[in-house]
Amino acid sequence: MDVFATKGYAATTVDDIARAAGASAATFYLHFRRKVDVLVASVEDEARSAYSAAGALWPAGQPHTREELRSWAERLFMHWKQLGPSQRVMGQARLVEPELGAFHARRLQEGVEYWEGFLRDVGARGGSRRRAEAAVLNALFVGLFEMWIVAEVPLEQGPLADLVADELWRRVERFGGGRRS
Repeated sequence: MDVFATKGYAATTVDDIARAAGASAATFYLHFRRKVDVLVASVEDEARSAYSAAGALWPAGQPHTREELRSWAERLFMHWKQLGPSQRVMGQARLVEPELGAFHARRLQEGVEYWEGFLRDVGARGGSRRRAEAAVLNALFVGLFEMWIVAEVPLEQGPLADLVADELWRRVERFGGGRRS
């Protein structure tokens, strides 16, 4: 990822990647078919680590509070700050690698499913309305990430965490507090 971030996606070669890894191009090809495969693997690892670093949004067996949601947002945002370079590289790569459109669409779909699970857990009824609300929540997070982390629009983390917690808590209150049986 450092090579991509330094040279740009299009200018980076397999030899550059292999050299940075202390390997040969032949070794690269034992693990990957193309440089885009390295990028996809890296971005997928980063996405998994972001949610792992933030922890469960709605942990079982714990009190459900607005403060818990704010704390989750703070942890997520701290991890997001590390992802800017790789996401800017991904933006460059999408211009020259057509199959990344499908990868991006799959990640957006996974985000909608994640938020649909949250809404289910806080008591929202199933169906198209819940799915639409999950899409709106996903758009909020994707848009915030794109603006703050990728485009580097200067924003303060504290107020963002407060507003995200407020948005999520409104849903918790609207759907009955997310009590689990």
